[in-house]
Amino acid sequence: MNIRRSLFALVVVLLFVTMGCVSVPRETVQLSSELGMRISESRSAHLTLVRQYMSEKRDRIDEFMFREWIPEFARQVFKQENIEKIIDALR
Repeated sequence: MNIRRSLFALVVVLLFVTMGCVSVPRETVQLSSELGMRISESRSAHLTLVRQYMSEKRDRIDEFMFREWIPEFARQVFKQENIEKIIDALR
């Protein structure tokens, strides 16, 4: 029984020692570095694209507001009777 425990302990120790001797190829480190750079570049390109998209959307909303919504809103407001009376009184 004691021999089995000793043998088991020896096998476990040998496994831990051999696992500690594993090395990583140099190419793996280079690949990891290159992949990190590409992910960073991809993130930057994505953020730039989103900013451009949002800027275009804001410009289109501004154009809609100035060309269509504000003039129609003004027509509706000034068409009300109480506003017409105030305008007439100011003249």
